[in-house]
Amino acid sequence: MPRASRGDLRVLAHTHGYELQLRRGLANFKTFLYSRDVAWNVFRTRSIRYVDNMCRNYVQAQFDSFLSRHAAVVAILAVQRKLRVRGQLQDTWAALKSWHLQEPVRPRRPFSFPIFQGLWMGALCMAGLTASWQQYQLFACVVIFKLAFHGLFRPGELLHLTAEDIAVPDSIVLGQQESAVVIVRNPKNRRFLGRQQFVLIEDASTIAWLSWWVRGLKRDDKIFPGGRYTLLKQFNSVLATLDLAEMGFTLASFRTSGATFYFRSHGNLGKLQYHGRWSSVNSLQHYLQEAMSALLSFQIPERAKTTLLALNDSITTGLHPPATLPNHQLRHGRGDFASRPTHFDGARAPGQTRQGRRRGPARR
Repeated sequence: MPRASRGDLRVLAHTHGYELQLRRGLANFKTFLYSRDVAWNVFRTRSIRYVDNMCRNYVQAQFDSFLSRHAAVVAILAVQRKLRVRGQLQDTWAALKSWHLQEPVRPRRPFSFPIFQGLWMGALCMAGLTASWQQYQLFACVVIFKLAFHGLFRPGELLHLTAEDIAVPDSIVLGQQESAVVIVRNPKNRRFLGRQQFVLIEDASTIAWLSWWVRGLKRDDKIFPGGRYTLLKQFNSVLATLDLAEMGFTLASFRTSGATFYFRSHGNLGKLQYHGRWSSVNSLQHYLQEAMSALLSFQIPERAKTTLLALNDSITTGLHPPATLPNHQLRHGRGDFASRPTHFDGARAPGQTRQGRRRGPARR
């Protein structure tokens, strides 16, 4: 008796979400064929020149209708896979490349190193003024911000990190090495660099905060106690506190900013490519060119400059985590931090007086 199939390997190579996109793209393409009075069963038997011409017409129709270029690319990829004509649709891909060149350049806006310092210090100061669950999330943001910048992580990779993915220098695995290792499972570029990749963290402050945070976590506990919406909400609250809400920074800015900082500090494309896990030097060069151009194209508001300078002046107070260990019971809705950390009392949050009161309007 023949064994049951374990599944199509072409399908198993992709995630479930990407498979859904391909199916949706193929359905959209079949709808386009129907509007041209062409049946799919007839289309698939025609010559490669006819298929290429019809796919190019589909791309043109998508472009003329102001629809998503990404959706058009997914549809063409679905047709290629279904008909097994990869590498034979030259006119179609030339049209898609032309479409890409017509789009305005929207690079991920990076920020400078002093702004990065201000971001995690701002989150740290905000954590010192709150309690319970809010404080717990802000401390997690400090760790995530540092990891994203120095590890060049993508936002989706950060949200999937668990305690078992972290090996800190004082563990049995690494011994007394001066760098931490973070394992990235199923990353975006897994088809090129493997389904499991690693990142070396060599920044001493980031290692200290990471070691402090993972202590007491279960192996399957996520590093950040929440989803993308929660992380984005906390990130936006820090930006608003620092008067940077209108600057266009996103969670992806940490990777862009870390790459530009690394390149300006070391000037070594090879090491940067390996550290950031880019699949090719060409993609990294394009990434850096756009990032550096964007870095020089914006101005920081004067009020934000004053706040950032104050936070950077008190940066030494936050280089090491609190003496009190985090109470991870908070992620289950129980407990509280035993006491607020006192080692960074000198770093006041923006708008706070030395006594901790909120600054109000000047009295007449």
